[in-house]
Amino acid sequence: MKHKAFIMPCYNLHDYAGHEFMYTKEILAALEKKYKEVTLDIRIFAREDVNEAIKNELNCLPHFSYVKYRQDDSIFTRISALINREYLWFKENKRLLNTIPDKSMIFVHSFSIYSSWQWLMLQKYIKKNGHELKLVFRYSERLLPSYLKRIHRLICKHIGKYVEADMFTDSLELKIEYEKYCKRIFTVLPVMAETEIVDYDEAKSKIDNINYNIAYLGAARYDKGFHLLPDIIEHYCNDIRDLHFTIQCSIPGTNYLEKSCEIALKKIQLLSAKFPTKVTLISHSVNQQQYRELLKNSSILMLPYIGESYKTQTSGILVEALTNGIPCVVPSGTWLSVELSRTNGGMEFLVENTNTLILSLDELITNYPKYKQYAINGMDNEKTRFGAESQLKYIVGR
Repeated sequence: MKHKAFIMPCYNLHDYAGHEFMYTKEILAALEKKYKEVTLDIRIFAREDVNEAIKNELNCLPHFSYVKYRQDDSIFTRISALINREYLWFKENKRLLNTIPDKSMIFVHSFSIYSSWQWLMLQKYIKKNGHELKLVFRYSERLLPSYLKRIHRLICKHIGKYVEADMFTDSLELKIEYEKYCKRIFTVLPVMAETEIVDYDEAKSKIDNINYNIAYLGAARYDKGFHLLPDIIEHYCNDIRDLHFTIQCSIPGTNYLEKSCEIALKKIQLLSAKFPTKVTLISHSVNQQQYRELLKNSSILMLPYIGESYKTQTSGILVEALTNGIPCVVPSGTWLSVELSRTNGGMEFLVENTNTLILSLDELITNYPKYKQYAINGMDNEKTRFGAESQLKYIVGR
């Protein structure tokens, strides 16, 4: 590698939940394996309140400010918090550029379009010190209200025109969206997740299981369909088959539960108390080893996502299902359904329709060996496609 250092600014890296920890960990492991014969200076800059265990595991530096706000705050409060956060991050990125070696590669793998303006403002510092910038755009404008879409497109226009960087996104649909507004070529860098949790023999041994553990793993958010879970679970609570539901849900980064999700969480708490042999609720984030165990013990993964953004946006949990041979149910007409169709190791349902989701679960349970075998058959190809090692060539070259 021609660069003196590999730098990863990770604005929200603070715990094990979500995309940021796993993506950073996989990139770090791939870099260390690729450059094990040479000394490469790898620096990871995390959020100021980063978990001590993660700080030690990734050898990362607390750096970026955490600006708190709630989704139910007034629009003026949220905009004020957003402006304050971006200003602080700009100053912190500027300080970061003054501490790293010249001719570093800077890889930013998870940030919003609002944060990208910082790299526009920092161009002179990047050029002056000979750095090379790599940016991954992961979020669709579908998430934004109409008044923010205009700002988004204006920022895209200026980013595309003035920022010197290699630009990536992690789905073909997002590539089309960003190329339209940035007028730049984007490379698809498939989302990375841990691909070696379950090996082929272990997956094969579970084909004939009749004890089904149906799991939801992730944030308690409306766009992830968390509010749909109580009706689904309740439908199966008196089922004579050996079915069990494991719900592991972390509270979103804003520490705020949408009202529908708050109601859903209370219902699941009641169901887990009433049917303890049928329902397990873990209402907090878990560490990496605990998450691996939850995934390994999952017969079926539920991804009841409903957000408009998931038509183009990616999901690390789906990648973990595909690469570890776990059948799943996903919403139709989304990035998730397109990816699932590559292996046929699962079923689709109509978005926000619990009846069709239950029908899909019934089909998976009734014909589990067939769908499990489909999922296993696709494991090797999916591990190669989504593994960090195979994608590293797009970031650092061959």
